[in-house]
Amino acid sequence: ISDGEWRRLSYIGIIAEIMNGFERTLVDGLYWHTVVEPMTPRSPGLVAREAQFLKAHTDRLTKV
Repeated sequence: ISDGEWRRLSYIGIIAEIMNGFERTLVDGLYWHTVVEPMTPRSPGLVAREAQFLKAHTDRLTKV
């Protein structure tokens, strides 16, 4: 079972949240996440926290 990414606004947004190296840039009236430096983890252990969230909400097999 997976949460289906319902807690996410966008796919690249979650990557930008967990990694350093992104900047939001305005292009043609829209904001984009742009890689501006080498990416490094912002929050080590995120996958473990994702798994804990799923385990707390189901007794089924989970996938992160």
